Amino acid sequence: MKRILLTLLVTVAFVFGALAQSNYKPGYVVKANGDTLKGYINYKEWRTSPKFIDFKPALSQPEVSRFLPAMLRSFEVKNMDKYITYTGSLSADKNDLPDLPNYLDTTTRQDTVFMEVVYQGTPLSLLSHQDDVKRRLFVKEESEIPKELKYYQYIQTGLDGRSNIQVVNAYRTSLLRLAQKYNSANFQEITKPVRFISYTESDVSKILKLINNDKSETGTGNFGSRLFAGAAFAHIVTQFDGTNRFANQPYTTNFPRISAGVDLLFNKHTQKNYIRAELSFISISPSFYSSNQDSKADYYFSQKTITFTPQLVYSLYNKDKFKVFIGAGAGFNYSFYSNQKANYYSAYSSYTSSDMGYSLAHFWVNFPVQAGATIGRKIDIFTYYTGFTAFTTYGNFSIANKIYGAGLHYFFYK
Repeated sequence: MKRILLTLLVTVAFVFGALAQSNYKPGYVVKANGDTLKGYINYKEWRTSPKFIDFKPALSQPEVSRFLPAMLRSFEVKNMDKYITYTGSLSADKNDLPDLPNYLDTTTRQDTVFMEVVYQGTPLSLLSHQDDVKRRLFVKEESEIPKELKYYQYIQTGLDGRSNIQVVNAYRTSLLRLAQKYNSANFQEITKPVRFISYTESDVSKILKLINNDKSETGTGNFGSRLFAGAAFAHIVTQFDGTNRFANQPYTTNFPRISAGVDLLFNKHTQKNYIRAELSFISISPSFYSSNQDSKADYYFSQKTITFTPQLVYSLYNKDKFKVFIGAGAGFNYSFYSNQKANYYSAYSSYTSSDMGYSLAHFWVNFPVQAGATIGRKIDIFTYYTGFTAFTTYGNFSIANKIYGAGLHYFFYK
């Protein structure tokens, strides 16, 4: 059984890994001359703004057209993302730790790039551009050229030699000017939240919606989440290792593990990469026996464990209705113990004591890996494995669990 599960884990993790990752979705492009072409765009989980896109007039057509920003006015993937082409100035400073400059860097560069439409409203819209340097937010006023909302961070060293991070929230001043220009009647109402917003798509979008008097509930950005519940078969091996009379006597438990959690999706459309936070429960009651010429002994205890497991999950093969994924993370375990008892018998005496058991840790950490397939965006079928992890702190021996198994998750989201 062990070999079957481990083989399945490895096989599922790497099958389809070498397959092409094209993901063509309905959409259109508007060329620089104004012509509109309808067809299919190879949609990806762009962590940075795309430097080009691949386009097909029809899925059955093998030829692919590649468009650079300067070749288009805009493109849109239906019901997903919209990008426009921007030619102009981009701030060139780094504004995130640990790569902060030691001076106020207001340098810029000229470029032609794709810029995502994060929120589209009237008269103001929010655009975003991300590259290897930073994320930039832009406001577009109807037919005008987008203008960057500036935000700087830098390190300043005082005369006493101490260094402090200085923040220049110029974007807040720009938003207040826009509020005064387009919604002076509600200026005081808008002023207060502007003073506290962060330089994020979500926060800035909320302010632009206030200025626009936009009461709609539509969300912004590609970030999403989904809840899930699951059940799995857990094969748990508990074993002493090291110098101990119970060493090398593995005890196995088969237990129906239950779990629930949430996936935080970097892109709710592709669902390719995400952070999974899962809470699960297992229970074991192992027993051990040892004998020699002079004595014999047995030892047993019950362990109930609640585990919180944050993981990073990556899809090796990613289609709408079928995905193959691998994941790894850390399991933070809290165990409750009961019924711990040790019985000792020798040629001279025998006794039973619950005081002569072992010191078992309540909190311990293991490192699980998993692999599986997502079917129809509703169900995960997966296998998982955790190597031997001790929940004792003795120097010459340990008591440890190893877990492997298989199960499924069911997702709850629209």
